[in-house]
Amino acid sequence: MTGPLRILIVDDDAVDRMAVKRQLARTSLEIITHEINSAEECLKLLRMTEVDCILLDYRLPEMNGIDFLVRLRGDGIDKGHATVMMTGSGNERLVVQAMRLGVQDYLVKGEYSPQQLEEAILHAVETAEAEKAAASESKRLEEMALIDDITGIGNRNFFNMRLEHALTRARRQNDCICLLYMDLDRFKEVNDTLGHQAGDAVLREVAKRLAQTARDADTLARLGGDEFGLIMETGVTAAGAERLAARIKLALSDPIKIHGETAFIGVSIGIATFPEQADSFEALVRAADVSMYKAKFDKRDGWDSALQAGQR
Repeated sequence: MTGPLRILIVDDDAVDRMAVKRQLARTSLEIITHEINSAEECLKLLRMTEVDCILLDYRLPEMNGIDFLVRLRGDGIDKGHATVMMTGSGNERLVVQAMRLGVQDYLVKGEYSPQQLEEAILHAVETAEAEKAAASESKRLEEMALIDDITGIGNRNFFNMRLEHALTRARRQNDCICLLYMDLDRFKEVNDTLGHQAGDAVLREVAKRLAQTARDADTLARLGGDEFGLIMETGVTAAGAERLAARIKLALSDPIKIHGETAFIGVSIGIATFPEQADSFEALVRAADVSMYKAKFDKRDGWDSALQAGQR
């Protein structure tokens, strides 16, 4: 990082705080120090002030250092602060507890040199930065695994995870789930005539309209290609699912303007309910899939009949 390190000394003993500052002055670090003499005041300060490293005394008036770390994380204040715990005893069990709660280093009061203090601070800061970067990358990869990169809504992995969770809850609470499987009509024509970029834009607009039409409690996902899925749970009925399907068809019947062109699509929707039609994840998905393709082929039969009637 650039600029001076912001060091927060947390110790209720003024003599001990002065000793830490004297040792800091003998290091080669460029620093700005803050002092706090209580855990509660420290928690308040961390809500408002950014610091790079906390030098945390284990024994504080209101709580010990371990309890402080638990509070720090439990209150949602912690932003991956670098922390060096300082205590008057070399308790190995305490070290293990502190490390498990995110402390990066540990010093025994009166037994460390300025060089050791400097090394502990730098190690804590570097480790905390690496941990934050790893956590950010992990979150990014997790989001990539659950979010559809074209529409920004959940993908099939997300959908499967939420459906498993919904089924578990429904079994426990003797509740109903309605599953809607949707396949866009005439989407291939959009790709063939306007190009894949236009097709992606249509998918984004469809996802937007579906999200606006669905209830807040519903789970929406793109399952792949031009297929979408929607999970209705908590106080739903088959009749309610039919009404939502009708609203979705209406929402997607309006033309979509893409790059100066107009795309006309529709949607075929299959509905399956738990536990009436299916009592497992696989059976429910299969029932919704079969229902969707039946709706698709019934619609095609209707188109073919209309075309033949027009030719006569």
